[in-house]
Amino acid sequence: MIDGRPSAARSGSASSPSPKSCAAARVRTLDIFLTRLLADTGGRLPENFVVTLAKVTIPRRSPRSPGLLARLEEALDLPPESLKLEIMVETPQAILNARGECNVLPLVEAGRGRCVAAHFGTYDYTGRVATSRRRTST
Repeated sequence: MIDGRPSAARSGSASSPSPKSCAAARVRTLDIFLTRLLADTGGRLPENFVVTLAKVTIPRRSPRSPGLLARLEEALDLPPESLKLEIMVETPQAILNARGECNVLPLVEAGRGRCVAAHFGTYDYTGRVATSRRRTST
């Protein structure tokens, strides 16, 4: 339950960042998933449980996640800081920012201590790079 509303008892998964219009649906999906998971495990998170954020591109979009996780922890009676993050580095923008600087550390730091891993998604990354090359080579 978050924002005082009970969650439906079915499982789901959180997906990649998308337009703001989908933000409420992403939050709701994560809430439903966590509520069901905790119901099935007697209120305890599985060992080493993390929330994966796919296709993270810029740090200023990531800071909302730690605040959201804190609200979920409170609503679901979880200990503070028990929900951790991992990010999927799957886009050229996640590797280098607009100034050509490494962007991975700022993405991790945007998790405010909750980010425990960053994974390189080679399939999505190479697909995007290949698409970009095809677009610019004509």
